[in-house]
Amino acid sequence: GKLFMLTKLHLSLMEIINDALGLVISAVGLVLTTQAATENSSFTESPVMVVSATVVGGLLGLVFYWWGQSQELDAARGAKQAATKTSARRGM
Repeated sequence: GKLFMLTKLHLSLMEIINDALGLVISAVGLVLTTQAATENSSFTESPVMVVSATVVGGLLGLVFYWWGQSQELDAARGAKQAATKTSARRGM
């Protein structure tokens, strides 16, 4: 879907920011997971760090969920408004 929108030259700054944040979070998670798996990190030895990382991850997940839901609702409202305008033009 994003490639299609890009070919139509419709760029959404919010989508770009959302994708960039997802990439950063995934990269950090990958590094932490790799380091913990190879036992090169003391991250897993500290329960406070593990619990705080879990809480931060959960909060970020909720923020991204709500953000995505609001974008979906905005898109649905926009589609409904466009359909209303189209039907109003046909009725003229």
